[in-house]
Amino acid sequence: MVTFYRCGHGDCAMIDDVFNINGHQEPVKLYIDLGRKSFAIPYNQNMSNADLLITHSDNDHCCGQASFLTPNRIFVPAFFVELEIILLKLHHHKNIGLLNHNNKGRFIPVEESRQLVYSPNLKWDVFNPVRNKWGKWVSSLSIPIDQLIDSINGYLSDVQVDLDVDGIIRSVRDARDYYIDRNSDVSDDEVWLFVIAVLYKVYCRSRKKKLTLTQAVNAFKCHDANEYSIVFKYIDSCGTSFLFTGDAPSEVYARSYTNKNVQARVLKVPHHGSATGIDIVNSVPPSSIALNNIDPDFMVVSNANQNKTPPNVGVLNFLRNQPGKTLLMTNDFTKLAGASFKGVSLPYSFPNGIQAKIV
Repeated sequence: MVTFYRCGHGDCAMIDDVFNINGHQEPVKLYIDLGRKSFAIPYNQNMSNADLLITHSDNDHCCGQASFLTPNRIFVPAFFVELEIILLKLHHHKNIGLLNHNNKGRFIPVEESRQLVYSPNLKWDVFNPVRNKWGKWVSSLSIPIDQLIDSINGYLSDVQVDLDVDGIIRSVRDARDYYIDRNSDVSDDEVWLFVIAVLYKVYCRSRKKKLTLTQAVNAFKCHDANEYSIVFKYIDSCGTSFLFTGDAPSEVYARSYTNKNVQARVLKVPHHGSATGIDIVNSVPPSSIALNNIDPDFMVVSNANQNKTPPNVGVLNFLRNQPGKTLLMTNDFTKLAGASFKGVSLPYSFPNGIQAKIV
């Protein structure tokens, strides 16, 4: 059973399933995101030892209250800064049984072009985040690495180096200790490349935008978090496919993938129905590369009724008018301009034998 929780502007879902593989029962117990701080996941003793997957570090995905949950494994985007931010937020809100455990060796980095291995027999396709995006930051430079390092060192020697910068570098070097296999294919060279990329980003932001180093570091930490959202396809024990998307941008679903595709019967609409998650091509009639590639029967929008947050009215109108597809919204939604959309009546059970619900 897949459960989508109504948590307002945020995401939280739960998978509770059992697979029979060669006469062996393979249980699946997984929470996908925790929702925002004001949301409390209903107590479920059966799920107290469930694993946890955090799609990315935004507050509305990892700050919900789940004090009963003591996961042994936590899946996070394969990006060092995301690991640091997620860990700090889980600690800060004291909403999870992490405080009673040694966190080292509990995290699993998730990245594109691999499979999310839940158990030796259950592997799910992963479509995002892209591996080592920071490598592109450095490879796109117009000056040699050595010259870049000299420029950064020269600049940093003229200003007071904030502890934030040192903290990023230290957390990067220590990040591998938190991964379950203590390495996860992250080499020393890769770590050093990341450090260079971070310093370059901070250097550019502080120089060109006239930010203090603290401001530049904070801007870097919040940069492109949505782009690192974990996107994966789960096929349940009844054969129904679900695509979980976090806040990933529409480009993810337009990429070419080898021997796998993003098609799914149930789609968690990216970024709460924002225009960044579903691209709409201005044609007659309007179309979407992302939606065409996914081709879902049911589209779930996790939303709140707020004017300053997604969903986007144009996206909702587009989704609502797709023939043969059902739009399901967790909450009613009305914009000041008068556009209104009706949320589902809770609890909502999916039709046609699909083992899923919205509560």
